[in-house]
Order: sequence, then structure tokens, then C-alpha cells
Amino acid sequence: MHIAITQARSGNVNGAIKTSKHIEPPLRKNAVLLGIAFTRAKDGDIPAALAAASSIESELSRARAYRAIADVKTRKGQMGQAQLWIETLTPPIEKSSALDGAANGLPNEAGILPNGSCIRSTR
Repeated sequence: MHIAITQARSGNVNGAIKTSKHIEPPLRKNAVLLGIAFTRAKDGDIPAALAAASSIESELSRARAYRAIADVKTRKGQMGQAQLWIETLTPPIEKSSALDGAANGLPNEAGILPNGSCIRSTR
């Protein structure tokens, strides 16, 4: 698990994904792929984050990765690209998670990006 994460952090995403294929049980493999997707999204490497996320077998874990990816894309000013990508998602949990991530990445009324939640007070 640590080897795959280290490979991803160094930019060797293909190697990290290949390494993750040898990890058992599937729960650990999904955790590693989710970590790879988060790491690459955080570093702004969206294609690599998507490659890792699409390899995740768990729909719920894949949805978490898609949320992080959409958040990063939106924060980087790529809302249009994020919307086009989100429209291609068909499982409701994946699409709703990605939409939540995109909403979280939008600046609020004060021009400040939110930390963790797109829910705002109505007072």
C-alpha cells in the first residue's frame, strides 16, 4: 500500500495503479486507489486522479474521489470542464458527489472559498 502511494506522490501514477492491482483484500485496494486519486487531485493532476478513481471498484469510494476531483477543477476555474465531465457520470451517487464537490469549490458571496462544506447560513 505504501509503495503505491509513494509512487503516486512522485508522479508515477501508472506504476501506482499497477502496484495497487496486487493488493488484497479489495477494501485495501480501494483505499489505496482513493488515496492516489486524492493525492493527484490535490496536486492538480486531474487526468491521473481520474485514472485512479475510475479503477476504484467501490462505487461509494469512487464517488468520494469524484467529489475531490470536481472540487479541485472548480477551484482552478475549470467549472465548464467539470460540468461536461459530471454530465458523463451515470450512477446517481457519483454524479451527486461530483456536483457537491463542484459546489464546494465555488467562491461564496464574500469571495472566499469554503472549507469542507457548501452549506451557508441564510441569516
